[in-house]
Amino acid sequence: MTTNLNIDAEIIYKNSTEEDLIKIKDLAEKFKLDTENLFYNDFITAKLNGEVIGFGRLKHHTDFDEISTIGVVELYRGSGVGKEIVTRLLNRTSKKIYLATVIPTFFEKLGFLNAKEMPFQLKNKIEQCHSKCHCEKVFILTK
Repeated sequence: MTTNLNIDAEIIYKNSTEEDLIKIKDLAEKFKLDTENLFYNDFITAKLNGEVIGFGRLKHHTDFDEISTIGVVELYRGSGVGKEIVTRLLNRTSKKIYLATVIPTFFEKLGFLNAKEMPFQLKNKIEQCHSKCHCEKVFILTK
């Protein structure tokens, strides 16, 4: 059974607070996402009725920015929350963007492409993905 959620008008997207970071960390661990060096001011949070239902961060590197730790509570997946978070993160930067993902199709729909080269800072990211979620394939995408 598919549930059609009409929630757009009720969702609030905003810069995260220190209080939000507690819930973000809990959800990120549950979803087996990157939880290293979490800073609340790197995140955008989606809230519905005061509850965190989605989040994502923009990690700043010298030569590029990285979209990381994107998560949406299962009930709200497929409703556009993740897309809106990524779009808002993209609007925060003019640098080249990279990300490591096990769901490349989601990001390809947002204009990301397979990276021809990978910044050395992301090499550990592949190992993290393999160890946390035991995924066979990790993709490095860029925009």
